[in-house]
Amino acid sequence: MLNVAPTQLRLNGWAFVRCFELLCQNLEILPTLEKFFCFFEWRVNKRSYWWSLSNVADHNLITIYNNIIIA
Repeated sequence: MLNVAPTQLRLNGWAFVRCFELLCQNLEILPTLEKFFCFFEWRVNKRSYWWSLSNVADHNLITIYNNIIIA
């Protein structure tokens, strides 16, 4: 769906994806690309063609998770 070869994504990117899947499963919500990209964004290193994921500023997934669990 993202048009990126698995070998082009840095290892921490795969960890972000898997953690997001597990969190959605735990909260019993459907993981979608739209939801994923509310919290993470793509970054590419033009020299090496590696893609990485980083968090979107002011969108903290763990804070939202904690608020749901505590409430």
